[in-house]
Amino acid sequence: MAQTRGRSWRDDLLSGLPEDFDYGNIQTVDDAFSLIGHLPNEDRGNAARDIRAPGSDRTPSAYAGMMAAWQHDHAVTVHAFLTSDEI
Repeated sequence: MAQTRGRSWRDDLLSGLPEDFDYGNIQTVDDAFSLIGHLPNEDRGNAARDIRAPGSDRTPSAYAGMMAAWQHDHAVTVHAFLTSDEI
């Protein structure tokens, strides 16, 4: 997702998680909470699942994102993980 001057990656999240969302934007625990918090409910579980990046140094922020989604809606988060191709 390209950023334009003065725009943040957070700006378009209220309308849903873009298919091409760049999870490289999630660098901190605050970023992870912001990602999950800005998304509509139906996208939070998928974001929590997809925030994980094998070999990445994003582990603390990925964990924070997964926990934020879990605290918001257990069922949506579980469903996202159960329908993952990785499982």
